[in-house]
Amino acid sequence: MKLFTCGNACLFRCSRQVAYWLPKQVQNARLLKQIIMRAYLTAVVITLAFVNVSAGLRAQSVTLKVQNAKLVQVFSEIKKQTGYQFWYEDNILDNSKNVSLDLSNVSITTALETTLKNQSLEFTINDKTIVIREKEKNLFDRIIDVFALINVNGRVTDENNQSMAGATIKVKGTNKQAQTNRNGEFYLENVSEDAIIEITFLGYIKQELKARPNISVQMEPIPNELQQVTINKGYYSTTSELNTGSVSTVTASDLSRQPVSNPLMALHGKVTGLYLSQQSGVPGSPMTVRLRGLNSIANGNDPLFILDGVPFSSAGINNANVSSGGTSTSPFSTIGMENIESITVLKDADATAIYGSRGANGVILITTKKGKAGSTRVDANFNQGFGMAVNRYDLMDTQQYLEMRREAFANDNATIPSTAYDINGTWDQNSYTDWEKIFLGGTSTLTNASASVSGGTDLLQFLISGSYRNETAVNPGNFRNRKVGVHSNITNRSANGRFNSSLTLGYLRDNNLLPTLDYASQILLPPNTPSIYNPDGTLNWANSTWSNPFGPINNNYSSSAAENLSGALNLSYAVIDGLNISARLGYNRISTETHNVFPASGKNPANPIVPASRRHELGTRATASWIVEPAINYGRNIGKGKLEATIGATFQDTNYSGASFVGLGFNSDALMEDFGAAGTISSAPTQFGKYRYNALFARAGYTYRERYVINLTGRRDGSSRFGPGKRFGNFGAIGAAWLFAKEKGIIELLPILSSGKLRASYGITGNDQLSDYKYLSTYSSSGLTYQGISGLNATQLTNPDYSWENVKKLEAAIEFGLMKERMTLLAGWYRNRTGNQLVGYPLPSITGFTSVQANLPAVVQNQGWELEASGILVHQNGLQWTLGANISIPKNKLVSYPNLAASSYANRYIIGEPLFINQRYHLTGVDPQTGVYTFTDRNVDGSITSAFDRFPVFVGQRFFGGLSSEFSYKGIELSVLFQFVKQQGYDNNITSAPGRFVSGLGNVSQRLLDRWRKPGDVAAFQKYTPSTSSPAGAAYALYQLSDGIITDKSFVRMRNITLSYSLPKSMLKHIGIAGLKVYAQGQNLLTFTRYKGVDPEISALDLATPSMKMTTFGLQVSIN
Repeated sequence: MKLFTCGNACLFRCSRQVAYWLPKQVQNARLLKQIIMRAYLTAVVITLAFVNVSAGLRAQSVTLKVQNAKLVQVFSEIKKQTGYQFWYEDNILDNSKNVSLDLSNVSITTALETTLKNQSLEFTINDKTIVIREKEKNLFDRIIDVFALINVNGRVTDENNQSMAGATIKVKGTNKQAQTNRNGEFYLENVSEDAIIEITFLGYIKQELKARPNISVQMEPIPNELQQVTINKGYYSTTSELNTGSVSTVTASDLSRQPVSNPLMALHGKVTGLYLSQQSGVPGSPMTVRLRGLNSIANGNDPLFILDGVPFSSAGINNANVSSGGTSTSPFSTIGMENIESITVLKDADATAIYGSRGANGVILITTKKGKAGSTRVDANFNQGFGMAVNRYDLMDTQQYLEMRREAFANDNATIPSTAYDINGTWDQNSYTDWEKIFLGGTSTLTNASASVSGGTDLLQFLISGSYRNETAVNPGNFRNRKVGVHSNITNRSANGRFNSSLTLGYLRDNNLLPTLDYASQILLPPNTPSIYNPDGTLNWANSTWSNPFGPINNNYSSSAAENLSGALNLSYAVIDGLNISARLGYNRISTETHNVFPASGKNPANPIVPASRRHELGTRATASWIVEPAINYGRNIGKGKLEATIGATFQDTNYSGASFVGLGFNSDALMEDFGAAGTISSAPTQFGKYRYNALFARAGYTYRERYVINLTGRRDGSSRFGPGKRFGNFGAIGAAWLFAKEKGIIELLPILSSGKLRASYGITGNDQLSDYKYLSTYSSSGLTYQGISGLNATQLTNPDYSWENVKKLEAAIEFGLMKERMTLLAGWYRNRTGNQLVGYPLPSITGFTSVQANLPAVVQNQGWELEASGILVHQNGLQWTLGANISIPKNKLVSYPNLAASSYANRYIIGEPLFINQRYHLTGVDPQTGVYTFTDRNVDGSITSAFDRFPVFVGQRFFGGLSSEFSYKGIELSVLFQFVKQQGYDNNITSAPGRFVSGLGNVSQRLLDRWRKPGDVAAFQKYTPSTSSPAGAAYALYQLSDGIITDKSFVRMRNITLSYSLPKSMLKHIGIAGLKVYAQGQNLLTFTRYKGVDPEISALDLATPSMKMTTFGLQVSIN
């Protein structure tokens, strides 16, 4: 302050002193005069500036009346009244004291001095900025502080009084910290007596204690309440309470109860709106996945699958020309079940619009396990079990079969031919072979083992695990599916909490050794076939009167090796509080190599060996994807609410390639493993392609007073699957929620209500699930040459003008909990409308093409209801019993399709009807006089040949859901899951015409014994016939195209039952074991259905291996 009273004379004297110290060479009169004048003018300006500042300070008046207020609140009020800005380091106020003030019209200086009195802080004012810093201590204070410092040691335990290793112990407001050791102990030196000690651990409530020499802390886990449950929505996370979208999550504990090889199979009956059906019970066979119906008429309807942030293709992984075991292999069989932490299903526009064109059919997020803080822990799990087909076909025995065959010839007045070995006396008329038992009646075995090591501190966690699974087939032969995999994760957080990183790596090799076809079709062999083996043990070919199926079984095989390599790196850095930048980098590669080997030893030795007798098929396919997604995330409290925003970009690239070869003319079966030993090698056209996808996305969410929530998402996509000028599309959604249970009036009116939420969303997503390069003209080799030049065939007509399908999604739902969440209920309604459909637009035949890819204003609608309920029936004295139920009621229809009658879909779809319909003739029964099937002649033209004679028949699910029960008592746990489905489907129990003997097959279900035999009979099935040209044979052909093969395939199935017992920890701690559990699991043990076939779940039209019912027993051990 002396500077303000010194005056100009003082400044002039200072100027003269400056001149005295100048070098001699500049001390001439003229230069000296210039320097003095400049110094004088500068001093005058500075003086005037400080005078103005002082006047400004005196002009500002502050009025403060606060009680027990934090300094940050006081500073905010001073800023509001004066306009002055405050500057201080983030943690400088952590140890400050609250203040009470009663000031009226005082200067800003007085206000600050009064506020900081008795604080270890001081201030300076520079222009309009107030700088707060720690007060410099004098020598005496420093000496006192040295004697006031203490050493702090202590121990941290969890809620069960178990030591917690890796907890972070920090002196609040400083960088001084330590970690607890494996015994939960810590030590801090030279800590101020008045310091505050913070103890933190992931998943536990932060504890704060005043420093003292000895501290003992028992941590409390974060309550598992609605507001604490985190929902993963891919690009961001929220809580279950504040979620505005439709999201379902299945956790690792639910997944671990099901001994299945495909993770998707564990979702049966668990997620509303999601229906899965198996195409076969063969290990590794694909599944059909539908989330809220069928959106697209002609393109992909699979959801988008994301594995640890990386898009994961749901297409079969085998080369299209070389299948494995008669079917394609599901890519999900290359994901280890034991490595999955959770599977999250995103359904509505609010949840999926941020994925843009890829999220039209929903999104399924698969998240693998990560390390957890704590002492190093070893977890091992081993289980072994056995399985068999869920049911049997009820086939005719020998006498019934022979009666059917002879009656068929009698009905047609036909002579039994010499090639009818089954009934002309060539084969034994009294022998009986149960082919179903031979081909599907075996017992499969399952061995599953996994082990992991995990642990770490609050800043660094790690996990590494390995797994092995071997499952054999119920078919005869040494067929099996074997998997070996490793998984690892390391997660790190910097000491200041600003930088976070997580690296996940996984590798799995899936080896399949399967039959070259699904042997379910072979169960229709006549029951009186010759014996399989001769007395000397050689295969019996019965003088070439039959094709012994054990020839190929013992010799032919399909070997497939699939490898899945995946990696994901997540990085984030908090630039300032509330603002962080992040990047997600991922890579995934799935490759397969399939060999189908058909040696000569698998064929009848009576037949001459020709080049085609030995055949080796080789198919390869590889799909590799990488993705980079940088993002900026921002969060800030604004007023009484909180704003969260994200903006980012996606760069994705997918490459696929495949090749297939056929080798013939091997000189020996022993050489067939060497493809180079083939006499001739032919190849199919090589498959290759590239898919590129770029996008910008953004999301903004605002929560007001923790009860009103709005969420906006948007994305601009670019896809290489569209032509130039049509590659970009814009998609977005809005979601909102009202937490009405937090309104005071509602709680007073309904005190039983513990939570309640109304939510709604609307948005537009897109669909680019069509083949690559459809906008180009394509050609293939014609196989012909002209003047030495190979010719080409046009295979696809160009159309660069088609663009995205779009799906408009609308949803509304109510969720509420009763009696402190003892009971929860959810009811949701949705409607999805897909327009701008990409279909084959019909063309005149003169063009050389029947259609061209184009957009049509056809609209498909899916709407429905989804209901969920759960309740804790008992929760006392260590006993808990929980029930859960869900049901989905979907409805699909084709709303519009311009010029449908002229399209290739005219005989398939009807406006106003579901896409799931089949147009079929209507079976009216069996004519009592003629004994043949009769059908409705819809167009009354006297014949059943026209498409106009067909009726729409629904094939699909009317409703489906699940029922679960979980019971626990003092280490004993029992869980049961039932799945129920109301549906119509194909009756694959009637796939062979009764009376015929085709390709060595002829047996049928005993249901067909209820047949017409003479005029006047009323029967369910027509008379037998061995011919395709007889009246009964022609009627059977119509029967296969009628609603006669559509039947009720509804079922209730005990999907899983698990019984386990965990030994008390008090017993185990003496031997150093953290946990020991024994368990038994059952899969598909019971099925209740009116369906007369084997498995109502199998969707295939033809006979297929049914689902397996498995029983396993296991042991789980944890050591730390």
